[in-house]
Amino acid sequence: MKITRKQLRKLILREFKFTGQSFVDDLDLLGGGPPPAEDQESGGGGGSGKVHQLVRVNFEPGREFDRSSYKKTPIDMKPGSPFSKMREIYNSFSIDTKSALYGMFPGGIDPESEDSVTVWEFRSAYYNLLDTMDDAIPMDGDYEYFTIFHPNDKLAGKGQSVEISHGSGDNESKALDLYRRVTGYTPDEALLKEYELIMHSASSLYG
Repeated sequence: MKITRKQLRKLILREFKFTGQSFVDDLDLLGGGPPPAEDQESGGGGGSGKVHQLVRVNFEPGREFDRSSYKKTPIDMKPGSPFSKMREIYNSFSIDTKSALYGMFPGGIDPESEDSVTVWEFRSAYYNLLDTMDDAIPMDGDYEYFTIFHPNDKLAGKGQSVEISHGSGDNESKALDLYRRVTGYTPDEALLKEYELIMHSASSLYG
């Protein structure tokens, strides 16, 4: 039985939902929210102002950090692009809405708030962005979106299952090195963190 790319994407879109490490260790889970996503494109070491999404397509044991196991696809950061629209909407959300999306609880968004409408625009822009990645997605076979900077497993709570991200713990430097080897540049870490935070938040609306 064949399934469409979108159906396959839905089945295995787990890297943006359940990951590990570490830039939120100080988050107050009872009253806190996600770290701020700053609208900036500074810093970096060759990759300032640009981001690629790595897509893992080879799941053979021991090949997790093998460059040949991945494809890359550029993320358009220009004004009017799907990600630019996502960033704009995300930055307009209240901290309560950001916290609900970050914690993978979109049902926690206040239905009386303006965010309850714009969150669907956020999801639409997310779907549009995923559609731009089709060239890196295999027609047949498994794949996953490679991530580096994602929420700590403390955020799971309430019975959620959590998978460790590629960049968790001591593997963060290995994940960053893999990103560099696949893309050909040293990432702008601040921009990559912002991208992955927004993508993680949007993925709670997938489905």
